[in-house]
Amino acid sequence: MAPQPQPQPQAEVTTTALTVSEIHSPLRVVGSDGKTHLEYDLLLQSMFNAPVTVNSIEVLAPDGSSLLKLDGDEVAKVTAPAFTGPPTAVVPPSGTLGAVLDVAVPADNVPDRLNHRITYR
Repeated sequence: MAPQPQPQPQAEVTTTALTVSEIHSPLRVVGSDGKTHLEYDLLLQSMFNAPVTVNSIEVLAPDGSSLLKLDGDEVAKVTAPAFTGPPTAVVPPSGTLGAVLDVAVPADNVPDRLNHRITYR
């Protein structure tokens, strides 16, 4: 009798309500505060057919340290519908928000890449 093939473990599937992408690499701008400001935009696109509220956006350095954290009303101040509309933290069903970010870092410690942690409900 030939041995029966063993079932292969299934990869864990994670569902997310949002996809997030950068429009462009951060622009480096030296501010009058002596810091380097990393200016860039994120697109937050809903994959669901219901509104998704963005609770926070956190920008992380490669080592995981937090460079910027926006919560609640701070998120709504920097996000707006991609094409038209007032600032909001609510991504409409199957819609897209743009987030304009300004991450100020010491001029002598500019990270080579950024990561993001975004929470929503």
